[in-house]
Amino acid sequence: MDIRTLPDRERQVYNRIKSKYSLTFDRLKIGGHPLRLLKVADLQEFIGDTDPFADVSQFPFWVKLWDSAILLAYVLSAIPERKGKTLLELGAGLGAPGLAAAAAGFSVTISDYEEIIRDFQMVSAAASGLKDVRFTLLDWLFPIKENHERSEELLCNLTSLR
Repeated sequence: MDIRTLPDRERQVYNRIKSKYSLTFDRLKIGGHPLRLLKVADLQEFIGDTDPFADVSQFPFWVKLWDSAILLAYVLSAIPERKGKTLLELGAGLGAPGLAAAAAGFSVTISDYEEIIRDFQMVSAAASGLKDVRFTLLDWLFPIKENHERSEELLCNLTSLR
């Protein structure tokens, strides 16, 4: 992917992440829509000397594109009458299901609990040519205290729970 084709904001985010980690894009074609998912090229570089089994709750599950996320992306792209329906993806990680849903016509909000995750999602959406995806920081382990827009569909990929 030619990074110069990204909008300015997403290109700046990409460059900020790239200054810390080696990056790559996974290419998927879901429901006829091409998706490009930004991810860390070397997981070891990202986690460093941390033992992922010492405290599994601290492992960054979001950095991997899970098979279940790809399957869920295919399922969402095949749902009939999706145009204009709203969808909230909880704990989205790299965001494959939410981005596939947006490409298929859903009005999507993708959420996760850290800014770095949101940065990866935003770059992926832009690299995939998706302009109307919303992103929010949301840790669903803690209740939402303020009013948020309600979604008709709620999506949570259980393999990415922390």
